[in-house]
Amino acid sequence: MPRKLDHCEDWHVEVYPKDRTYGCWILHDDKDYEDACEKIVEQVRRHVDDTTSVRIECKRKHVCGFCGSNWTEDSPDYNGGCCDEDEANNPTKENENEATQG
Repeated sequence: MPRKLDHCEDWHVEVYPKDRTYGCWILHDDKDYEDACEKIVEQVRRHVDDTTSVRIECKRKHVCGFCGSNWTEDSPDYNGGCCDEDEANNPTKENENEATQG
C-alpha cells in the first residue's frame, strides 16, 4: 500500500540585504532596499556558479499614504479613519454634508 511521502519542490536560496549596521538603520525606504538588492544580484551573477536565475522579489502590501497603517478596507480612498487625514476622505461624511446642504 502506498504511503504519503514528503517531496520538496521549488528549491531556492533566499538572500536578504543588510539593513542595519551597529544597530542603526541604513536602509530607510523602498528605493534603498531595491538598490541594495541590485548590488547583491550583481555580486551573485559575478561570483556564484551553478545558478539558473537571480531575481529580486518583494512582498507588496497596501498601506495608508498618510500614516503608513495597514490598509484594511475595500475602498481605494478611505481606510476606515486610521488617521485624521484618512478620515477627511470618509465618503459617509461627504454624503452627510451634501444632505445637510441640499
